[in-house]
Amino acid sequence: MSYKLDLAALTLGENGCLVNTKNERIYLQGHKIEVVDTIGAGDSFTAGLLVGLLKKKPLRRAITLANDLAAQVASKQGGTPLVDLAEKAL
Repeated sequence: MSYKLDLAALTLGENGCLVNTKNERIYLQGHKIEVVDTIGAGDSFTAGLLVGLLKKKPLRRAITLANDLAAQVASKQGGTPLVDLAEKAL
């Protein structure tokens, strides 16, 4: 099956993430955190990436935001990022 994607993102848990576009491949290492609860980490990654892209941030910045949000969510109970980091995207 073939998909015509402009961007593909793969989260790698503690190993970070990999994002591919037609023109570039960006890998970011994972944050060194104590994992408490992974519920919501993937959703937070996706939300951070989409906000960054919709705000026309450079791709690496959007991915960094996504990676930061996912790590923050995984480092605490409850699946919700802290407001201060989420607001940096806005």
